[in-house]
Amino acid sequence: MKSVRNTVERLRSLSHQQRRLLAKALILVGAEVLAVRALSYPLLRHRATHRPEVMPVTDADTQILLDDVVWAVGAAGRRIGGGQQCLVQCLAARRMLAEAGIASVLELGAARDDKGAFIAHAWLRVEDRIVVGAVDVDYVAFDKREPGLP
Repeated sequence: MKSVRNTVERLRSLSHQQRRLLAKALILVGAEVLAVRALSYPLLRHRATHRPEVMPVTDADTQILLDDVVWAVGAAGRRIGGGQQCLVQCLAARRMLAEAGIASVLELGAARDDKGAFIAHAWLRVEDRIVVGAVDVDYVAFDKREPGLP
């Protein structure tokens, strides 16, 4: 019961915009989980690489909106099964940012772990900043891959 009360208190402490973004993120993360599970690779690749017409980040209000979208997608991802997958979060955040007029680029890449196993990853970049999917591993984007990586 205490965790429910804490959740309600946290929701009340959010601004109207943050609650709206969180609700939208919950819907989009859920939809992207289903899309990743159900769609073929060519359709997913098209969704990931299609670039809508948007504007660059230019002012403080836009930066706050960007931070709120990234927070909302992360919070939604923690509450939906499969929602913490990097591709799911990137697709959901990219869609929300595009609707807000913020340009982003979804990158897909790969690396090899310490044992030589292939690891795929997705990350979302806004201008020069990775906003979703930032990790400590040096992934090589598929369009910049080195010989030997699939």
